[in-house]
Amino acid sequence: MAAVLTIILAWRKAGSPRADIENIVTFGGAWSDYCRHPLMWLGHPDRQRLYWIRSSTTRQRCSSRLLTEWRNAFGSTPTTVRRAVDRAEGSHPNLLDAMREFPVEERGEINRSKLGWLLKKNANRIVGGLEFQKAEADGRTAWRVVAVISPPSPPSRPRGEIVAQLGNVDGVKS
Repeated sequence: MAAVLTIILAWRKAGSPRADIENIVTFGGAWSDYCRHPLMWLGHPDRQRLYWIRSSTTRQRCSSRLLTEWRNAFGSTPTTVRRAVDRAEGSHPNLLDAMREFPVEERGEINRSKLGWLLKKNANRIVGGLEFQKAEADGRTAWRVVAVISPPSPPSRPRGEIVAQLGNVDGVKS
């Protein structure tokens, strides 16, 4: 414990130099000041960023589950974060579990501001054919889940047709 405090004190005496890093969801403010920045100042890699990058597959799975459970609870009806959390805590335990897979819980309760920030950050990101879209309900910011159909890919042309169009490239006939 003394070594940790010594590192933090040394970092502060050096003027609290901050690395040019982006906050990761809820890992900003004091946590970064006393954990990430001092260690990076010592030359250590940003472990939190490495963890966050490595866990992208997990985040995508969690996003897919949250989208699915939100849609199961509300369909495509725009719903405020407050109403979604209330319903999740009351009658939709799967939705509550899907919310809890993200770092939005404090002291055993869903922090509505953090959940709203997460939705805003991930709006219009298609996962598993679904996406959160910003909407309005009762004059407040709300979110809805919409099924998104990807546009069909244009048909590919047969290889022979492509080669025939290229014709004479660099003096070589096809």
